[in-house]
Amino acid sequence: MKKQFFSFLMVLALVVVAGTAMAQTSVTPYAGAKYNYTIGGIDAGSTTRLVKIYYTTDAAPGTKIAAESATSITVSNVVCTPSATPSVTFATPDETFVLPIGTTSFSFDAAFGATVALAQSRIWVEIYNDAAGTECHNTMYLNVTPVANTLDFRILASNATQCPTTTTPTSQQTDAVNNTTEIVYTITRIDGNNNYDWSFNLGMAPGTFGPATETVTVAYSVGAGSIVSGSGFGAEIKIRGTNTVTATITVANNPGVADQDFVGTLSSMTQYVNQTTVVNSNSDLTTANNTATTTLKEIPSIGTFSGN
Repeated sequence: MKKQFFSFLMVLALVVVAGTAMAQTSVTPYAGAKYNYTIGGIDAGSTTRLVKIYYTTDAAPGTKIAAESATSITVSNVVCTPSATPSVTFATPDETFVLPIGTTSFSFDAAFGATVALAQSRIWVEIYNDAAGTECHNTMYLNVTPVANTLDFRILASNATQCPTTTTPTSQQTDAVNNTTEIVYTITRIDGNNNYDWSFNLGMAPGTFGPATETVTVAYSVGAGSIVSGSGFGAEIKIRGTNTVTATITVANNPGVADQDFVGTLSSMTQYVNQTTVVNSNSDLTTANNTATTTLKEIPSIGTFSGN
């Protein structure tokens, strides 16, 4: 076994995505997505240490591909143990940062470019025994094989148009229009994995059906899995154990108001890596299906019915 100036161990949480030709994990990442990696087992040392991270293909391991490009990786969010968050500097072709004295492990995010080679490649880490990068250093790499991104988030309206909800009157001089109408949208994650949590924000416009009516509200439901957290519009709704969510919008009816389009819009779609690590791979495949519209139709008002 080779002697080492210090040792470190790459530790990865590997998870499997069902339904893809090659499972999407930290070592088979989506092109255009971001993942988290951890280096552990570093001796504490007595000096600050320069770290270089760079990317190569497996076929040409001696040729660095410049970081922060569409064909390489971009490093961010370095977190050290004991607690520290060094800043990352792009020093072509490497990403570099300095570990504080006493660091025994660190994690970092690596965002893969949209056009990285879909072939086995390597993330390299070099740790120098000084902050300038002139002293002895140790090196390790991890094989990664980027795969084509097929992750997609969609919203679909149950009805393109619908009339306000009515009920046959059961007493005279009462019209048929209910107080509220429900509009239903289905939100779906395509090529996701039930082992990965995911989340989204839902916006709705307009906020009322005509003037001087109550603001629309929303309730979320799932047939399986669970809603981990979140409620309402414009907040993160976090989902676990299912790829489909129903959003039921309640609108206060307003007879006599002209047709109104109610547009639901998805934003901030995130697929977590496992259930707790807030690292997303939200390179949404198609943004055209991030909105859906239901037109609530005008219904005549009837105010009175009396005899002479």
